[in-house]
Parts: sequence; structure tokens; C-alpha cells
Amino acid sequence: MNVYEIRENLKLGISACKGLGMKMVGVDPKDFIDKTPHLILAVVWQVIRAVNTKAISLKDTPEIMRLAEEGEELVDLMKLPPE
Repeated sequence: MNVYEIRENLKLGISACKGLGMKMVGVDPKDFIDKTPHLILAVVWQVIRAVNTKAISLKDTPEIMRLAEEGEELVDLMKLPPE
């Protein structure tokens, strides 16, 4: 692949991440080409977090109900984000 194809693929990947709701402030293809560690790590962290939290649901893991505080019901937990 030449530099232009690599840059275009990186743009598509970053756009896809933004489309999924990930915050990509200050990240562009040049950061990956230049191998800027803290920005690459930030992107990898957000991707891992998105994949892991997507799989969490009360339907699949009813044990989460044990985390409910006194007086909370299932409906209250359903309103919370996966984090």
C-alpha cells in the first residue's frame, strides 16, 4: 500500500469510530503514521471499552442485580449505562 491508501484507510477507521460514538478529538491519520503513543493508546482503549460494554446486559448476566443498592429495583439498573 502506498501512503495515500494507508491515510485513506486510517480516515475510514477514525470515521467509523466517531460513528459509533467514540470521542476522537485531536486524532487524525498522521498520528498513526507518526506512531504517537498516547493518541494510539487512547483510540485502542476506547475500542476495547466499546466492545466490552456492548456485551454487558442484565438479560445475559443477571448476577449484576447483586450490585443494586437497597431500595433499587431492576428498572433502576436498566436505566444506567453499562459502565
